[in-house]
Amino acid sequence: MKLFKREPSINHDYFHIVKSVYPKIIDSIDSIFLSFKENRDASKSFVEYFEIGHREIHLVDNSDMSCSSVNDLLSDLFVSLTKFDSKSLYYDIPDLFYNYHAVHYYHQIKEIIVSLDKNSVPSNKIVDYLIKYEIERHEKNECHCGESHNLLDSYKLKELLTKILDYYYSVNNHYIIGNSINYQNEYKYLN
Repeated sequence: MKLFKREPSINHDYFHIVKSVYPKIIDSIDSIFLSFKENRDASKSFVEYFEIGHREIHLVDNSDMSCSSVNDLLSDLFVSLTKFDSKSLYYDIPDLFYNYHAVHYYHQIKEIIVSLDKNSVPSNKIVDYLIKYEIERHEKNECHCGESHNLLDSYKLKELLTKILDYYYSVNNHYIIGNSINYQNEYKYLN
């Protein structure tokens, strides 16, 4: 009787998907890890990892996963790689990268931050500007922040933007030498 006998199989959905997709995303993953190691901005490579991975997972046979599930799988895969890959022993993973919505959002607004930073706008004013910018985008239904409109009614938006700005400064060391180091340290542990 085969009631409890388990047939050996390595074709589980997750295994099959990762095995099929991994060769196509490995360059993006290596680029992310190299950016971490060299303390450079990894957001472009991270967004590329999600774009390629998302598309490829949907192309895998019998993959009827929702887009949200695909993104969660890619996030889980990334976190597991940062935890178990031997390359990850040589650098710290920025906190921002444990929230894929935050990295995507940072990548979308990075040019605004760069422009304000180049114009010597103080960090607290950059956060204020970005809060106003985000409120206006939500009012026009142009938001892409990965959060609901409830984000605007709380301190979460300021915390998110502070964390984003903290990451920006950490990979753009020229600014940390200035006076904003106190601002960065003050808000480093909000999340």
